[in-house]
Amino acid sequence: MLLRPFPLHCVHCVHCSSANPRSTRHIARAVTGQARQQVQSPPLPEPIEHRTSNVSTDSSSAVSTSGCPFLASLSTPAVTSVPWYKRLQQLSNPVAYQQAAYGDHLLVKIPAALGLPLQYSPSSGDLIKQILTGENDIIYKTHNFTKHVGPLLGPHAISTVPDPKHRYLRTLMQPAFTNEAVGKMVPLLVSVMKGYLDRWSDAGGVVLAHSELKDMTYDVIVKVVFGHELPAGLRDQMSKLYAEWGDGVTAWPFINLPFTPYGRALRARGQLLEIYQQLLDDARQELAAGGAVQGVLGSLITAQDDDGNRLSDAEIKDNVLLLLLAGHGTTNTSLTQVLVQLHKHPQVLDKLRQEQQQLMGKHGPELTAAVVRAMPYTDAVIKETLRLHTVVHGLNRVAARDFELGGYLVPQGMELYLPLAHIAHEDPRWTDEPAESNLNPRRFSPERFLALKGQKRGWQMPFGHGSRHCLGYTLAMAEMRVFLALLARGYNFTADPGTEYTCRVGHTPKNLLPMTVMRLA
Repeated sequence: MLLRPFPLHCVHCVHCSSANPRSTRHIARAVTGQARQQVQSPPLPEPIEHRTSNVSTDSSSAVSTSGCPFLASLSTPAVTSVPWYKRLQQLSNPVAYQQAAYGDHLLVKIPAALGLPLQYSPSSGDLIKQILTGENDIIYKTHNFTKHVGPLLGPHAISTVPDPKHRYLRTLMQPAFTNEAVGKMVPLLVSVMKGYLDRWSDAGGVVLAHSELKDMTYDVIVKVVFGHELPAGLRDQMSKLYAEWGDGVTAWPFINLPFTPYGRALRARGQLLEIYQQLLDDARQELAAGGAVQGVLGSLITAQDDDGNRLSDAEIKDNVLLLLLAGHGTTNTSLTQVLVQLHKHPQVLDKLRQEQQQLMGKHGPELTAAVVRAMPYTDAVIKETLRLHTVVHGLNRVAARDFELGGYLVPQGMELYLPLAHIAHEDPRWTDEPAESNLNPRRFSPERFLALKGQKRGWQMPFGHGSRHCLGYTLAMAEMRVFLALLARGYNFTADPGTEYTCRVGHTPKNLLPMTVMRLA
């Protein structure tokens, strides 16, 4: 198959440039000053009309509207072998669906079925990187995502807005998540997480790890965002509303009625925004009185671009809501899976302890930002857990124009399903390893990321790729490193991982992972 590298413009004729007026140079132009008021995000292409729920085996050529004879000569991919009546498995059990969907094909066509749209789906990490590198040029966020989840996230959420608004928001939000900014958060992370570990050990019995980690990561992200402890009543109110709002993100089918999860989520969003507005007003009063506002909120309020533009209250509130989702549920799920793997592989926990002993011998007992950045084995444990248990199983995008992918035509408006779990499991760095090898992809082996192969770039991309990679990647990694460092330095635990798992944000243990935590002697 033909694997065409970026830049993705057809070089076979002169038609592609005229068919693609939205050049990369235009997209990259910053939105500043008066241009911010005048330049609007270009309209999204209309998605291709959904087929009927009956599975079609038609694999005839798609039609290119670009006027490019090269693109017009390309055919459509083969239809997936997964039967139509298993289509909902894409939502309920995406790992199993992805494993069955591709066979030997680089790209498959997934017919519309059971209310889900016609999609093209690549099985190659190289193709997915090619797609995500072309974000805002050849693809957009999917319509189906923004249609239902968009109202929950809001019109200004950085995860859903197209360029040039996305680039503008990212420019103003990025300073809150640099290595330097996250390094200053390490004492806060240590304080919160050690408090939870002490409480679990003092309990003298079983605690539910998934629930406790959910509370812990929520406390962390609230303090990181708002810069201080919130009153207990307000924190509990926000936690309840946040849980209702978060349930709506995965509440398929998305029906807005007062008694449905989606309807309750929309109502919770409105109440959360009212709370955020009051916190914003208080912060601005503090600034007006000559005080300082800590946390990410302070960074967002004071951020400005080269022309002096600042984020509006609406932009801040929508993205605070998003930060609480992205910085809470995902880290909680990942740490739950780390504990499962450490319970199953106690030798890995022993190696984590050895690394921490070496670091304490070199840097002393304090867990500083410099120490947190110097944990290669801890990093390998996190990466290996995310390889086997990807939190975000797949991404959805829509083709902004006709383009060629793996030798096939992707027509404008086609929805693309990007299987992140599948490509993590099929990373070519490991697929040739024999079953008995510690580097076999079916084994849990952090050492793979310390080997020469592991130092090379592969298909694993738990935090995305391209211009929309996770804004809070540095913070998420710091949280997990600090937790594992504290655990390895001062505690032991036992857990009960023998349960089924449900697919929500990642895989959640139905028994919520009972565990007992003990202080080391």
